Order: sequence, then structure tokens, then C-alpha cells
Amino acid sequence: MQTMTLVEVTAIIAAIGGFVIAWLALKRDIKNINNTEAREMGMLLTEIGYIKSSIDSLRNKMEHSDERHTKLSERLALVEQATKAAHDRMDEYETRYKARTVSDGR
Repeated sequence: MQTMTLVEVTAIIAAIGGFVIAWLALKRDIKNINNTEAREMGMLLTEIGYIKSSIDSLRNKMEHSDERHTKLSERLALVEQATKAAHDRMDEYETRYKARTVSDGR
């Protein structure tokens, strides 16, 4: 068996040291990537929550708007009925007035 020279031993130790340093750097990078991804995920979840609350607010406003539209439609229908009844009474008064003026000879 041959004995290893100092250069060979140093090369092996350097290779192992390089592997360990590379492994530690990889672990650090993975941790940084995970932290960055977690931060970005948190920001996305916050933005999604904001969008959801905005949609809920708009839905609530639309429901109130629909209620107001229904009430206004009902009121308009009542006004149309009252207007028609008023025109019918006016037509009746006009017919009576014409009939009276014809019978009076005017």
C-alpha cells in the first residue's frame, strides 16, 4: 500500500470542505427562498382578503340598490294609478261640463 502524500491529503480535505461549504450555502439559500415565498404568499393572501371584502361590500351595496329600485318601482306604479284616476275624473268633469253647456244652450 502506498502512503498518501501531503498534497493528496490536502486535496481530499479541500474537496470535503468544499462539499460542506456548498451544502451549507444551499441550505441557507433554500431557507431564504422559503422566507421569500412565505412573505410573497402572505402578501397575496392579504390582497385576496382585501379583494374579497371589496366584493362583499359591492354585493351589499347592490342588494340595497335592488331594494331601493323595487320600492321606487312600487311608488311609481302607485303614482301612475293615481294619475290615471285623476285623468279619468278630469275627463268625467269635462264630459259633464260639455253636457251641461249643450243643455243650457251655450
